[in-house]
Amino acid sequence: MQVWFMADWQKYPPDTKLTPLRLHAVHRRETPAERFGSIQMADFEGSGFIAGMAQAISVKDDSDAWYHTGGDTFLLDGETGPNPLRGIGGEDVFNMSFGIWPVQTDWVGAPFTERRGKDNALGSGYDGVMYRIFGPDPIFFQTSASLRFGTKANDTESLIYAYLAPKPAPKILAPQQWLTAGPFECNSYEDYTRREWAEDDPSKWPKEHVAGFGAFNSTLKGLPEGPTTFPVPVVLAYEHGWCDFIRSYRGRGRTNNGAQPAEASAYALGKLNVPRAGVYVLRVGFDDWIKVWVNGKEVYSGRHDKGFAEATATVELPAGEATVLVKLSNFDNTQWRLWAFALRLENRE
Repeated sequence: MQVWFMADWQKYPPDTKLTPLRLHAVHRRETPAERFGSIQMADFEGSGFIAGMAQAISVKDDSDAWYHTGGDTFLLDGETGPNPLRGIGGEDVFNMSFGIWPVQTDWVGAPFTERRGKDNALGSGYDGVMYRIFGPDPIFFQTSASLRFGTKANDTESLIYAYLAPKPAPKILAPQQWLTAGPFECNSYEDYTRREWAEDDPSKWPKEHVAGFGAFNSTLKGLPEGPTTFPVPVVLAYEHGWCDFIRSYRGRGRTNNGAQPAEASAYALGKLNVPRAGVYVLRVGFDDWIKVWVNGKEVYSGRHDKGFAEATATVELPAGEATVLVKLSNFDNTQWRLWAFALRLENRE
């Protein structure tokens, strides 16, 4: 085995003004990854930009021709000005299609590919190493960035390159974890307005929930055909003010449409500690349809059918513990089935 490396060093005059950004490389590995999971490729606090990424896959899960996994999701600046980037995933993030191909350019490429299984649309995919350098289109962030990629039960590695000026992300008033419940079928606004059991007191929630619609009816090799049973609740830890339902509720069908569900809704329940009584501004970023309840009272209902945007509402709160309940739908949209929201409260005084 041979290892080759190169280090470049540049000396500048003492009075040269240098950028505060420094190169950071973050490596993640799961062997194997969770079959319907979400690997966090990097979590940055501070300001800077994502410069590139690489990914390596060794196929262990041969249930589909390619690792249709739920896509890439970059959740940016949740504390100050939330902005998501949502990709279809798989080969698409590396500017390829219907597989990966042994090509290399300045910005994208796959220096290693090896087919697994038959050469047809339902073969078991490719082992591969892929890269993408964002070059003239870096992904900027001001306070934080959480980078995720959906997974199947394959050996998975990733490497994220970023130029970063590290600084702790601002502290915000937001739940430190979410208890998620669902998913529920939602083909229309009338479906969305239907009251579900997740609006009851959590002590009355069932221990599991069966989703027997759309992408939640399994068509994958190795799984029984039919509906999917999800535990109740699924707990999601704090992620810079974001809550991403795709982490909890991946589909069980082939192709990216199957892995990334639509025509669905889900709930998230969280608690926060209000430091003092007063009037607060609720800021919530989302797409599609959302409702927010605080201490059991509906304080906001909105629709963003044309993509992700942030909305505000005012709410008067006593000091102490408060509960926040959110219901969010998910449809085909300009953000490719983004099923996430960012929420925080700010004291208006």
